[in-house]
Amino acid sequence: MTHHQVHFPKTMAGWKDEFKKAFEIVKLNKTVMNAVAADEKATGVAILFFLLYGLFGAVGRFIFPVRVFGVVYRPGIEDMIFRTLVYGAVSFLSMLLITVVAQYLFKGKGDLMKYLRVYGYAMLVGAVMLIPALSFIVMIWIVVLMFVTLQVVHKLDVAETIGSMIIGTILTVIVLAVLSPFLGLSALFYYSAF
Repeated sequence: MTHHQVHFPKTMAGWKDEFKKAFEIVKLNKTVMNAVAADEKATGVAILFFLLYGLFGAVGRFIFPVRVFGVVYRPGIEDMIFRTLVYGAVSFLSMLLITVVAQYLFKGKGDLMKYLRVYGYAMLVGAVMLIPALSFIVMIWIVVLMFVTLQVVHKLDVAETIGSMIIGTILTVIVLAVLSPFLGLSALFYYSAF
């Protein structure tokens, strides 16, 4: 049995390099995507960036609270942590199902961990969500990032990539619908509020 360790940069220069890679991935640099996909040491940083994405949305709502029918909603610390964890769990489920579809239905060449690494780095784009008014733009770019990272990591053509995304998303909705009585609908509403 192989033991995997989580690696993080030990210096500021190391972190700077990881942020540069993330920025290049957000700019759709396929060479960097392939390098990150193959770098097993990038997994820890990818998971951190992935979780930061959820936190950025929650912190953005804290800084700029939502006003609905004259009532101001500002999430508390526990709500921000809950949103971050729910986002992480639902997104991981979605990535897992999309990867399974890409691998087994469309004969993709990648695997879950390679996709997680590249997509995790791409999620640094979520820093823009600190300004909730820009969230819609971020969400559109995330769909583009999901498409390109899926296509690059799994070596799929356009139709296979679209098929993987659509079928994987439908499967995610079905699994969440089945699990919602056990999880409570509030978890789904919190997630959709991002």
